[in-house]
Amino acid sequence: MKISELEKLILDNTSKFNLSKAKQILESDNLPKIIIKKVEDNYNIYGNFNSENKLQSCNSHLKIDIVNKKISFAKCQCSVFLEFDSKNNIYLCEHLVASGLNFIHQIKKKVNKTAPSKEISRKDKKILLNLPDANDFMLKNKIDLDKLNLSLNIKKEKLKLSLSLKEVFEDNGNYFDVNIFIGSSTMYPISNIEEFILSLNNSKEYYIGKGLIYDKHNYYFSQEDQEVLEYLYEHILISNNKGNSIKLHKEIIRRFLTIVSTRKIKFSYSYQTYICEIKHEDLPISFTLKPIKEDYILTTKKVFPIPLNDKMDVFFFDRKIYIPSFTQIKLYRLFYNTLKEDGNIVFYKDISIEQLYNLISCINVICEDLTVDSSIANRLADNIKVDFEFEKKGASFYCNVTLMIGENKVSYSEILNSSNSIIKSSKKMSLIESELNKNRFFYKNETFVFYGNDDDYYLFLKEKVKCLEKLGEIKSLNDNKKYFKLYNGNISNLELKEDGDNNLKFSFKLDGIDNKELSDVIDAYKNKKRYIKLKDNLFVDLEDKELIEFLRIIDALNLNVIEGKDEYKLGLNKLYYLNSKLNNEQINLLKGKESLIE
Repeated sequence: MKISELEKLILDNTSKFNLSKAKQILESDNLPKIIIKKVEDNYNIYGNFNSENKLQSCNSHLKIDIVNKKISFAKCQCSVFLEFDSKNNIYLCEHLVASGLNFIHQIKKKVNKTAPSKEISRKDKKILLNLPDANDFMLKNKIDLDKLNLSLNIKKEKLKLSLSLKEVFEDNGNYFDVNIFIGSSTMYPISNIEEFILSLNNSKEYYIGKGLIYDKHNYYFSQEDQEVLEYLYEHILISNNKGNSIKLHKEIIRRFLTIVSTRKIKFSYSYQTYICEIKHEDLPISFTLKPIKEDYILTTKKVFPIPLNDKMDVFFFDRKIYIPSFTQIKLYRLFYNTLKEDGNIVFYKDISIEQLYNLISCINVICEDLTVDSSIANRLADNIKVDFEFEKKGASFYCNVTLMIGENKVSYSEILNSSNSIIKSSKKMSLIESELNKNRFFYKNETFVFYGNDDDYYLFLKEKVKCLEKLGEIKSLNDNKKYFKLYNGNISNLELKEDGDNNLKFSFKLDGIDNKELSDVIDAYKNKKRYIKLKDNLFVDLEDKELIEFLRIIDALNLNVIEGKDEYKLGLNKLYYLNSKLNNEQINLLKGKESLIE
């Protein structure tokens, strides 16, 4: 078992608090008594610790299985351990951690004493001994630098970095001065930042303040602080910064603020000082759009965000520093100066519906809250083209609603799911859903699904679909048109002909009705059904007057329609009856009439 693995085993089974207390125990003058015994593949580490008042002592026992690389037993008589309900889990109090670290320290001493002098000078050995466990890299996308430093050297102390940012006016432009402070319990200002940063990167000692001398062997910084120091190092290399501050031009301040955005900074601006939170998010701005006579007036709050540079990519607002998205920056620039100078922007009555919709959409992108007068929303909605696209999947019927807004095609679900769509609250949107619900189409999974019965669907095809036609255009998808049409048996291909045996043959075709299902249609009509649903889910309207009249003719002719023939033999007497009925003005025949005998 490697020393690094043993060290990781101890660190993974304790808390930072217990680790800190264990280090204090090992660094004190009154060192604990540690006894180490090896039994087969197990190391038993026994410790005897005095309490702080030295009147009581407690014993600990730590057992490490070096083959299976695990702690197999841990027990201590201290109150902290006894209060912890382990439930078969390994728990290491400060005494058990101290025992484990002492054991690791003794192993390291033994390794150093037994290693040949030639081995000590080998650079590769030094690197290998200081490598952390590779699992820390493979199991996590982001390395825990604090834990990594602890695993490399548990005696290192973590230093903190704090920052201040101050506005400075100079003849050649406006700048911001960055000052840094270093310390742990007490923070010290760095009097020469360039010298300090270069010392850090050259691994040299640096006097920070009273009693604090930075040395890489004794101190370390968090990963976030390291990133800030790395940025300052890069800036020093390309600029001339001397003294206790680093000068940043206002046009490049965004990158610096992005790097330090996880912390609060001391910010001096317009001769006032703030403790500022840095928000890497869009500005919480709001707008109001309302009609004044025939024009539209755009206004915003009286208190404006303050841009910290001419690029307007960083703002000071409500005692916070904001780093907005480039989308918000690009659009907000278009409105900012005019709103600031005039207090509002007037969009005149000649604005088109498409331009008005685009204006509102763009404002919605950049603002947290947009208040639009309801008359504007309804005007936009009234000029939107709606398509009701029906389709059949399996045994279910669906209606997909799409809206054409200028050249843009948007689905009903996209508008409904949008948090800032102005069309969402319009009367037209609620009317669309209301009419579909009346026809038993209900919104589910971003479309409308039919949940009615056959009677409901028949009424929808016969009458209620006309209400939807007032709102938009009815379409069918995927060649599903036949399922969204009510057939009334329009007569086509009506023909009377004479064969070679002087027999008269009568044939006809009814739209939507196969001859093989004609018998079912006639039976349904005789049973006074309002409609019939054929085998392929087509609906035929049995209340249509022309279809009723033709069914009566077929019945009077006594045609045997059960077999579903394509043509029928007629006697001369039946021919005269047929001819008289087909000349009745109540029957509308467009084809075939001229072929009959007059």
